[in-house]
Amino acid sequence: MALTEPNRSVVFRGLSNLLESEEAAVEMMSCLPSTAASEPATKADLDEQSVEVEKRFVEVDKRFVEVDKRFVELTAAMQVGFADQNLKLANMETRLMAHVHAEVQSSMHWTIGVVISFAVVLVGALALFV
Repeated sequence: MALTEPNRSVVFRGLSNLLESEEAAVEMMSCLPSTAASEPATKADLDEQSVEVEKRFVEVDKRFVEVDKRFVELTAAMQVGFADQNLKLANMETRLMAHVHAEVQSSMHWTIGVVISFAVVLVGALALFV
């Protein structure tokens, strides 16, 4: 138990008179706690501190649960976003392939037309010279 300043003075004077040595009294007084902060921790103090630490851990655990919930929500939102982007990409691929198919078909028709026209001109030219 910490001594108040008046109590310390009374004890010091008593020790000084009893020991007849101020130095010895100072040395003995240095072994007594001077403030409540200097008191050794009791089991009750440790139990109280343990309860406080446990309360803090409960709060931290609650925060982690909230963070976990946010990560789950974020993950779900990202999965929806990725699915939407995959659908958009698939639609773009379908439109692009349809456009490429139409262009290839148009180019094939033009090429076949040119080849047939060339063949007709060639046959006509051969018919004139024969």
